[in-house]
Amino acid sequence: MRDFLLFLDKLVLKTRTFLIVPVITKTLGESAFGVYSAVFATVGLLVSFSHLGFEDSISRYLHKAIEQDRLVREYWTTFCVIMLVSVSLAVILYLSSNIVSSLVLEKDDGIFLRMGSLIFLFWSLNSFNLYFYKSQLNIRWY
Repeated sequence: MRDFLLFLDKLVLKTRTFLIVPVITKTLGESAFGVYSAVFATVGLLVSFSHLGFEDSISRYLHKAIEQDRLVREYWTTFCVIMLVSVSLAVILYLSSNIVSSLVLEKDDGIFLRMGSLIFLFWSLNSFNLYFYKSQLNIRWY
């Protein structure tokens, strides 16, 4: 049943992307879609940076924890570290959005970077929790 749910999750995510990209392209236009793509690429890079390599340690050490107390303690310690790093990076991105957008973009589109900072925060925490869940199920990523 768990394998089926994970398969369904991947199917929904792929289908969502396939259906939403044309709608976003049509709605935003070519120029704004380019900015949107650049922001999401930056957010994806920041998410991988904010995890500080903890995914490797989770899959290597934490899934072997037999004691429930140790597992809970290690999870919350790792989650809090990732949350602090993610909040710090999100605040930096949010506060520097006007400066970065005026340097990089033709017009001042700081709203995209401000939205990206909020999306980054949730995306980072969500991907950590998903990775932790999958490592507890001993599912390997290819």
